[in-house]
Amino acid sequence: MDSSQRATVARLLEEATSQDAGRIAAAEEELRACETKHNHYATLFEIFADRPAATTTAGHQQQQQQTRWLAIINFKNGIDKYWKRADLHRIGLGEKQTVRAHLMDYFDEQTPAIAVQYCVAVARIARWDFPRVWPEFADDLLARIRAIAGQQQQQQQQQQEEEEQQQQQQQQTMELNALYTMHLF
Repeated sequence: MDSSQRATVARLLEEATSQDAGRIAAAEEELRACETKHNHYATLFEIFADRPAATTTAGHQQQQQQTRWLAIINFKNGIDKYWKRADLHRIGLGEKQTVRAHLMDYFDEQTPAIAVQYCVAVARIARWDFPRVWPEFADDLLARIRAIAGQQQQQQQQQQEEEEQQQQQQQQTMELNALYTMHLF
């Protein structure tokens, strides 16, 4: 991925989240001009996938979330326009493969507005590409669902074991305190 292209697109997305109508309009116009550029949609997906670090300040984190949200919306909208087109402006095979390679890695998205757009984007690509271009989509999706369910079950089991240990420790503490009180009596 071209780092200058990523920096430009990220800057335009940030401008588009501005409160200034003039800056928003200019950024949106430039983003529309980028729609037909090579690797534009892979760049949008990469910006969406770049989650803020836990140490990021709240204001910067909010700005980054807005930028990620706009990135995934632009990505999703571009799928309808350019994913299946047969003209010069279609998304190239290499770019599609780059996106598809990581498309199913973000089902753990915590921001609801971003998660919804992400899921719609995955579904739209699958609708176009399954089964001819992406025959393993259904199997991959089911494997992800099973893995997520397994993780949840494991977390619940671990939580239950921790609660049982806490109860045992409380019981032992109560018994020891009662015995100590009896000893002192």
